[in-house]
Amino acid sequence: MIEPATYDIAVSFAEEQRAVADEVVEACRQRGLTVLEGNDLPEAQVRYLVPFVSTVDELAVDGNEHVLPVLTGDSPAPPQFLRADEGLVDAW
Repeated sequence: MIEPATYDIAVSFAEEQRAVADEVVEACRQRGLTVLEGNDLPEAQVRYLVPFVSTVDELAVDGNEHVLPVLTGDSPAPPQFLRADEGLVDAW
């Protein structure tokens, strides 16, 4: 039996979010994290999921501490969401 690969984070994003997602992915890799990226994520063991969403309604976070959503749209972000336009890469 083949064990699924293990990653620190998995990043999921829409094509229009690629630029900001690429910045985050590169910053994470520079910090030594292993990153799985894409929309069709294979079965893998992942410590954190980092989905990029344009509205808060796209994702139900419901207190999952292993989901770190990044809001790329203009709507106000609740506290559990990171904002893509507020120095996100520098914050990591």
